[in-house]
Amino acid sequence: MRNQGEVSGARDLLRDDVVWHTLSGDVHGVERVLAMLAQSDEIASGTILREVHALFANDEYGMVLVTVRAERQGRRFEDRQVHVYRFRDGRIAEFWLFPGDRQANEEFWAL
Repeated sequence: MRNQGEVSGARDLLRDDVVWHTLSGDVHGVERVLAMLAQSDEIASGTILREVHALFANDEYGMVLVTVRAERQGRRFEDRQVHVYRFRDGRIAEFWLFPGDRQANEEFWAL
């Protein structure tokens, strides 16, 4: 799990052919995923925080129950989510986001 400002360190965790399944579509490749993560950090002006409640994992999959908080132009965002990771060769090959409130996510993160 990463919080705001930790995009550069995420590179070592991701496979070059990573697929990030977002609410607005799939993002393919490590460079595009890192750019998308950096854009999220920029949108929230450095306020993204993730509170991990539980973590379940084996060699192939990981699941995190998390509350994500952020602020944007005076608006506060908080959502309980499930993040699912698929690993291959010890790195993240795929990621799925399951938000608690899809509409609130889409509204807050929209450009």
